[in-house]
Order: sequence, then C-alpha cells, then structure tokens
Amino acid sequence: MLVHRLDCGVVRILLSSSSGAGHFGPVIPFVEALLRRGDDVLVAVPAVRRAQADALGARVLLLPDPSEADVAEVWSRVRAGQPASVDREIFAGLNTTAYLPVLERACREWEPELVLHEAAEFAGAIAAHRSGIRHAQIAIGLALVEAGALEGVAPVLEERAAGVVEAIRASTYFTRLPVWLDPSSYPDTRRVRVGAGRGRRESPGSAEPGPQVFVSFGTVVSSLPGAAEVYREALEALRDLPVRAVLTTGGAGARLGLEPGRGLEEIPPNVMVSDWVDQDPMLAAASVIVCHGGAGTTFGALENGVPVVVVPFMADQPTNARIVTEAGAGLTVEPVADGPLRQRLRTAIETVLREPSFRRKAMEFARDTAEMPEISAAVM
Repeated sequence: MLVHRLDCGVVRILLSSSSGAGHFGPVIPFVEALLRRGDDVLVAVPAVRRAQADALGARVLLLPDPSEADVAEVWSRVRAGQPASVDREIFAGLNTTAYLPVLERACREWEPELVLHEAAEFAGAIAAHRSGIRHAQIAIGLALVEAGALEGVAPVLEERAAGVVEAIRASTYFTRLPVWLDPSSYPDTRRVRVGAGRGRRESPGSAEPGPQVFVSFGTVVSSLPGAAEVYREALEALRDLPVRAVLTTGGAGARLGLEPGRGLEEIPPNVMVSDWVDQDPMLAAASVIVCHGGAGTTFGALENGVPVVVVPFMADQPTNARIVTEAGAGLTVEPVADGPLRQRLRTAIETVLREPSFRRKAMEFARDTAEMPEISAAVM
C-alpha cells in the first residue's frame, strides 16, 4: 500500500505540476480519481494552470513563476540551436528555485501523507524528501526519457538535497504506457488507466463519412525558426487527399499567417484551420493523427486506437517517434531530410491509412491501457 488512510478515511495528498507544455494533462486524471475517492487534494500549480486546476474542484495552491526573462533566455538558445538544457536549466533550475519555498511551507503546515509530483516537477520531491514525507511521480511520457532526464539533472538536484535523486528513482512511478512499448527502469512502476475507453466522438468536420486527419504540432513548434513553412507543407500534403482534416495552430495562427484574412486563400478546401480545438474529441474521432511527437498527443492518440505520423523537432519528440515507429503504431517523417516535406508527409499519411497493421497496433495499445488498474486502486 502506497499510503495509509487516516481513521476518518481521508488521505491528504499534495499534487504538484510544473508549467511545462503538456505536463498538466497527465495529472488531471489523478486529481479527478483521488477526489472521487474522497481524498483531500491540494493541487500546486503555476498561474498558467490556475483555470484548469480550479475547474477540477480541488484546493489550489499557486506556485510563483520564475523570472520570465530568465526562462525566455533559455528558450531563445534552444530555438537558435545553441547549447541549452530545458530539463537542467528550467525544470531543475529556475522552476525548482521558484516553487521550493512554497512547497516546503505546504509540507510543513498542511502535513500531507503523500506528495505526488509530475516527473519534470522536482521541487515537490525535494520538499517531501526534506520533510520525511512519502512521494511518488506521475509520468508525462516514456520512462526511458524521464529516467535519462533525471540522470541529467542529478547534480543540480543533489546540491539542493543530498539523496533526493536516489529517493526519486526508488519512488513509485505511475505511467499510462504498456510495458511492451515502454519497459521501465523504475523498480516500483505502476501502470494505470488514465484516458482509455473514452470511445469515438464527433469532432469538427466529422459530419461526412470517410477518413479524418487531425494535425497538431503543439504550442512550442510554432515559435521555432521555419515553423510557418512546416505548417504550409503540412497543408500541401493534405491537398487533394480523399480525407477531411483539421489543423490546429496552437494559438499561433496570426504569426503563421493562417488566420482569417491572411493566407486562407491557400488553405485546401478539405482542411479546416483553427487556433484552438478541444483535443480529446479530435483524438477519439480521427483516422490518423499527424503530430510533433509530444507525449500527450502521441500517446493520447494511441489510447484511442488511432495511429500516428510523427514529425519530431526537439526534446523527447524524436525518442517518442522512434519508439512508436519501431512498435508499428505509426511512422516518422523527419522535418529536415531529402525531398520536400509535403511529399514525404503525404506518403506517410497515405501509408498509415492504407495499411491496417498500423491501426491494429494502435488498437492493441488501446486495449492494453483499457485493462490497466484504475488510478484509485493503484494508489492504494
């Protein structure tokens, strides 16, 4: 048993998440499951996640943001291809420095029985370790990637709390991924159902029969050099294909020249372009998903039995793309390679739609995740 219930039947749990793009999504099912179970949950999030956290109905503790200028400086080096480590400099560095005093005070004054932190949020683990409170982590993506990231930031974390890295390695690791796709080096790995079994639903553009393609490159890719060309190549790859497609710009339509009044004459008639869409219905209704390889989109697609075409750019995306491609649940299209991106992307979409093996492997993923224990059962 991970935690012991109090005599009143309530467990007091502090759950912390960072401001990383896509990092709060995997945390949401844990908050929902623990609240349904009747636990007392305090969700610690930066301001950018405040509205999402409030909507869950839990207590919310706001974490202070690190210096915007310092974060922007790291990202500017990443975008320019200069030496920079988002894991070390932002997650283990700037974020941890900003979050740690608040989380230590919460551990001291609120006295949780358990601290749950998402895998890139290290201040929660440090605060719990210093306070002698049990802690566990929620995976964002592949254990392979997250164990490697922990190794990379270990010197930074050990300077703050000796022994904390080994404590994190030994702590319970909750993941949504099946063992055949993501064998884990964490000794106490617990695989839980977080999004499977949602069923197929209607989505924008789904009124007519036929294949549907959903294209999302997240919110960070649009700020990279050459991003506008990538989006336009994706549009050209879809032109005249016998599919209906939705492409979301992640709020960057104006910057990419794809908002009403600018560039829409270039949009193929079979494609709807939108700054924002509700992603869950899109993942459930699509025939194939074209994405950047972010963990939320990639594995959310597979949870719905939908194969993927991945165009990886940075961070964990190339590894996610490789693992999914090797498993047979999708294909990888390198953003920079021989031949026009539009043609390579079009060929990959056509191949995934035509060959049933990709759908079968994605459905295997969906079946396996649907059979995993519920979160409330795994935490107990």
